[in-house]
Amino acid sequence: MDKKPFAKRVLQIAPLMILSVFAALAILEVVVRLIEMGHLPERRPDPLLGVRSVPNAVYEHINEGYSRGRFNSHGLRDREIPYEKPKDSKRVLILGDSFMEALQVSMDSSFPGRLQTLIGKALPWHNIKVINAGRGGMGTAEEYLWYVTEGVKYSPDLVLLAFYVGNDFRDNSKTLTGQAVFKPYITFDADTFWVDASFTESRSYKLKTLFWPLLSHSVLAAETERRIETFRAGREKPGPAPCPKDVGVFNIEQDSVWANAYTVTGNIVALLDEAVKRSSSALCIMIISDSYQVSDTEDDCVNGADLRKPNDFLREIAEARGIPVFDLTDAFEQEYQRTGNYTYGFGENLGKGRWNESGHLLAAQTMASNQAFIRLLRWL
Repeated sequence: MDKKPFAKRVLQIAPLMILSVFAALAILEVVVRLIEMGHLPERRPDPLLGVRSVPNAVYEHINEGYSRGRFNSHGLRDREIPYEKPKDSKRVLILGDSFMEALQVSMDSSFPGRLQTLIGKALPWHNIKVINAGRGGMGTAEEYLWYVTEGVKYSPDLVLLAFYVGNDFRDNSKTLTGQAVFKPYITFDADTFWVDASFTESRSYKLKTLFWPLLSHSVLAAETERRIETFRAGREKPGPAPCPKDVGVFNIEQDSVWANAYTVTGNIVALLDEAVKRSSSALCIMIISDSYQVSDTEDDCVNGADLRKPNDFLREIAEARGIPVFDLTDAFEQEYQRTGNYTYGFGENLGKGRWNESGHLLAAQTMASNQAFIRLLRWL
């Protein structure tokens, strides 16, 4: 067989083959969009925060609870909010993680949405607007970094740090969280600190950044990547551990790793407080209880543990700096003891996970009926 004519024929038909492949992919892209089989990514890699919500991205949350909607033009799960604050108005900026982003419920049923409604009823003449800056996966470090680079642009009068004791301490520790996630950490040394953004050097982050132009424009590519990640997560998921790692936050005697997580968290809260004060705003902390603190006190994983240890630590840090603290733990525990209803979880996982609609409503009602919080809002 003459190799030269064969090679020549391959070269002649190669452009047609490539064109055919691109045409097939283009047709498949159109079909996927028409049947709404997937959607463009709602998160993008970010060199400062690790991950950031994509402005105007459509989201559909189905893993726990359900919601569907669109982030605003600044990437917040909230209505459209300009940076410039209208005259004769006050703003409450909420920092937090998935409890505040609340993709498990509709936006109107979330804590920020409910709080906006209840504040409007309690203080109808004060024109107070609640801004929800919560995003799933955020720790106190990301919340601080987001505030000093983005949050200050909203000129908030009050910054409400929604602190979830279940994993916010762990999220501030590189040792406890690991390096597999896109997450910055803040490291302290005497009177100095620096941001550890070593995640940007990881292979997975570099690949995500490299292919982002394709993923951000092709639903087919984004859905393919999403399914590959889901498959990998299913294969790599370890068997159920006797107890979650996060319950270490309740240990009476802390090892050096957890002790460091506590210390770093306290230092970041101080950094945030200083930044908020520099912006002529005020900071308050709302403590979100873990489900163990509310309804599962007999669980073997926390027997003999101090379930109020993280709350007490946060209160001490806050009181030393004059930061108002609002702890939701008692209200949630009393609600469970009174009614037996679960304010955490959905379906077969009631009692675990994030707030359901009842949890968001109870949190908003608790805050809106707290006279100290209402007085704080009046003084803004």
